[in-house]
Amino acid sequence: VNAPFIDKGWNPPYSGKFIREFTLGKEVVFARVHSLENKARSWMMRIEEVEGLTAVQIRDKFALPDIPEFISEVFVPAGTRIRAGKVAAQNGWGKGGAWQYELLERLPEGLFRNTRSL
Repeated sequence: VNAPFIDKGWNPPYSGKFIREFTLGKEVVFARVHSLENKARSWMMRIEEVEGLTAVQIRDKFALPDIPEFISEVFVPAGTRIRAGKVAAQNGWGKGGAWQYELLERLPEGLFRNTRSL
């Protein structure tokens, strides 16, 4: 699963070998941290994974390239394909290690709601 990212010259986003793909059986609400310009994108996490953390702590835990400014709830509908795995450490970005969820299809921006500052 890392090969397409490496082929683009990016760092591999997943660590370890336990990566799974699945289709949601019911709507699930995830969290997405982001800047003003990149709200409706594919990478998400469970809300409880970021509750109580500062933006800097979130960056480290999820090995993000930038410190996130905002958090939104993502209302992912039943039938959506998702990939899940542990975040790979990224030199200069963070240690990773948390579980991340990648949308395998684009969702409308209207499903990214309740945006607030971190």
